Amino acid sequence: MEANGCLPNITTYSTLIDGFAKSGDLIGATEIWNKMISLGCRPNVVAYTCMIDVLCRNSMFNQAYDLIGTMLEEAEKLVGRMIIQGIKPDTFTLNMLIHAYSKRGKVESAIQLLESMTKVSLHPDIVAYSSLICGISEQIDLEAASVYLHRMIREGIFPNVSLWNFLVRSLVSKIGYVRAVNHMNVLLASN
Repeated sequence: MEANGCLPNITTYSTLIDGFAKSGDLIGATEIWNKMISLGCRPNVVAYTCMIDVLCRNSMFNQAYDLIGTMLEEAEKLVGRMIIQGIKPDTFTLNMLIHAYSKRGKVESAIQLLESMTKVSLHPDIVAYSSLICGISEQIDLEAASVYLHRMIREGIFPNVSLWNFLVRSLVSKIGYVRAVNHMNVLLASN
């Protein structure tokens, strides 16, 4: 391909990494990834996802986790560039960051971002609240999760089945069945 003057782009690299990932070839995927980076081609979400997949398939969870952190840093930079260029991030964009922060255990950053949404005339939706509540719940902070659940409901946004299922599973695993039932009864009664 390159010998014929056709240089690979992010789509080419992503496709190759995906092929190596699907065949479980960590070495091949890593070689393509490193070549892509060394040639200055910035990975997109597809390339990251494929690389994370091959790392996980090879039980390299720490490396996959680090790569997810890199993705989050890239997303933060991109949103920063959007703002500098006068492009106002929308709810969808901020939801992705809230979700990523929550998944990475950076709940304080997710909370700050959710709180800042109203300052720029954006309103958190079910996606933002669900991501945040799930992130908070995973850190065994049931009171803070309850605060955001109540706030969400006060704002007229009602939990969907996925959020309720997550909360029930989370509560049962953290405080046991009997206490989880009691906690859910209190939550439901107060709403």
